[in-house]
Amino acid sequence: NESILDLLRENKDEETKHDIKVDKDGRRFVTNLTMSKIEPTNNIAVEDIMRQAAKHRSVASTDMNDVSSRSHSVFTLHLTAVHPKQNQALRGTLN
Repeated sequence: NESILDLLRENKDEETKHDIKVDKDGRRFVTNLTMSKIEPTNNIAVEDIMRQAAKHRSVASTDMNDVSSRSHSVFTLHLTAVHPKQNQALRGTLN
């Protein structure tokens, strides 16, 4: 009953298939996810993203406890810092 849901998808009823893959450098990633470019200092944009993700979150009771739910979220942040005068970019990923 495990499934991967894109919490940033536009349509709550959208059923796109997502798989966990490993790239040539050994890094894991999930296919077909929505990525949103935002400025990390823009608190409103960050809150909007979090609100959208919460709206699409799915929870359900378990067989062992019908009043307790289990839901796990994984966030991946792709960060890029650009130094325009030196024409350099530093990229990183946080999971």
